[in-house]
Amino acid sequence: AMPAWKDGIPDKDIWAVANYIKHLMSLRGTDKAYQLRDRVKADSIASIKKAEAAAAAAEEAEKAMQAEEQ
Repeated sequence: AMPAWKDGIPDKDIWAVANYIKHLMSLRGTDKAYQLRDRVKADSIASIKKAEAAAAAAEEAEKAMQAEEQ
């Protein structure tokens, strides 16, 4: 198939991803699909907020270190 990918991803993992995608496709238009979409969206928003808070804390720590050096 693709020599550059030989031994890169085990067949069992490729099949797991393929089956997961097939499962997601079977959910299309169902209540479970909408619930999953909402949960993923909420998790993404929470992750973004957490990353923003961590970045702000790191920036404040950097400012504090610079202030101590002066």
